[in-house]
Amino acid sequence: MVVPPFFPEASREQARHTGLLLLQAQNNKKNQKKADAVEKILASEAPKNTLTGLGIAHTRGRGGKTRGRRGRPPANSHALGALDEPDPQPDRQEPVVLEGQQVALEVSHLHDFASKLKFVKKFQLRKTVRRQPPPNPDIRFRNMVAEAIRRRREMEEQQEQAQQPIETNDEEDSLPPANRLFADLTEGDGRERLREIETSSRRRRRSASMDLNTPEERQQKYGCFTESECDRFSLRGSRRSLVMDFAKSDSHKKMITIMAFLQRRETEQANVQVHAYLASGAFKAHASLLFYTALVAPHNKGYVDSLGTFIEHDMVRNYALYKIDKSIVEDEDSRVLLNSQMRINLATSRHKIKDKLDAAVEKGYCINQILVDIIPKKIEVTVEHRRRWAWVVAQYRKYKADSRNTSNFWRELDRTLNKTKDNLIEHVPDKRVRDETRAQIYINALEDHEKEYPNQVPAPEKVDTPSWQIMVERNLDKYHTF
Repeated sequence: MVVPPFFPEASREQARHTGLLLLQAQNNKKNQKKADAVEKILASEAPKNTLTGLGIAHTRGRGGKTRGRRGRPPANSHALGALDEPDPQPDRQEPVVLEGQQVALEVSHLHDFASKLKFVKKFQLRKTVRRQPPPNPDIRFRNMVAEAIRRRREMEEQQEQAQQPIETNDEEDSLPPANRLFADLTEGDGRERLREIETSSRRRRRSASMDLNTPEERQQKYGCFTESECDRFSLRGSRRSLVMDFAKSDSHKKMITIMAFLQRRETEQANVQVHAYLASGAFKAHASLLFYTALVAPHNKGYVDSLGTFIEHDMVRNYALYKIDKSIVEDEDSRVLLNSQMRINLATSRHKIKDKLDAAVEKGYCINQILVDIIPKKIEVTVEHRRRWAWVVAQYRKYKADSRNTSNFWRELDRTLNKTKDNLIEHVPDKRVRDETRAQIYINALEDHEKEYPNQVPAPEKVDTPSWQIMVERNLDKYHTF
């Protein structure tokens, strides 16, 4: 750092004037305050006091030069930037500074001196201000623990007060006898007198119906209320007698009776809804078509019991797909009625398909004719349908040749599917290879059928796969496949 040279008086005035012009040009409030501080410092003995505050003893010698105790410059005068004389060493050369550089150095020196003076004032002020000791974290922790313990004790006291038994008069708080509920409605003046009860935080407030003085007054109140309610709903004869008998019952019996009535009412409402659903087109047209789609699907693993179980669970999982109200699937009785109707629908469809299979075997239909007779036009027929039903036709032909009665064909077909699955698991451990082997069985069945019965009619017309068919077959592949 280059130490600024000694400033003569003219140079000081020139530097002050230049600094003031620079601060006025910048129009900055902060720099203006610094310039004012510089003026005050140069006009007073602030440098002397400042140096004294830092613990530097100095005197002013001849020519106004500041010297130390032994006539030397202060040791830290270079750090403060407050030198008033050049280096006293005779062999040190003065740095050559041009006039413009001289002015700039003087201005920077003044700014540096003002900032350091401001730091010194802050340091002195900081020494005079008494610091507040930082809060002790241990005290805060102890206060927090004490507050938690106090709150815990209050909660325990409240729980103990709530668990204390309520002291009541059994004679006054008991319900009126059932045989005297309607004994004498005209007895007494009929006015309801409330009793002032002093209740504390430990006692539970009794209901307004128990505030009457005597059981007779309470029985009169209940009797009048029962009569007024019967008149309100225009109950006569046996209905009125039922309400009066119900009013004579114990409170627990009343609650049980009300609960049983509500459950019965909900069951009746659900039964009404399920009967309405079974009679609507949503079941007869839409849901029945979904059942049939699952029956003729090429990837299911059963046609009787397992298929019915799958549809039962699928209706609960995807009740919106079958257009079923949620209240029906949530009520067990309604769900049982719906499942029974679904199984009847599946049995009817299987019987119709078996009749068509019997005609196909007798008359030697081609696979196209069989699919046209079995699968509706709304369902898209894929090559997997052709292969699977060619295999079913072959199984029916073999079963009919071995047995005269074909009524048990579908259950026998399920047993054949299960035996094939067990045989494949025993001999083919890899699942992917098992699936390919099972698919090859259906491919061979279609090839054999087409060789023996060539196609004589065109294949079923291609249609866009409906969304409900995609959903049903996807659920079959997920929950009802090998």
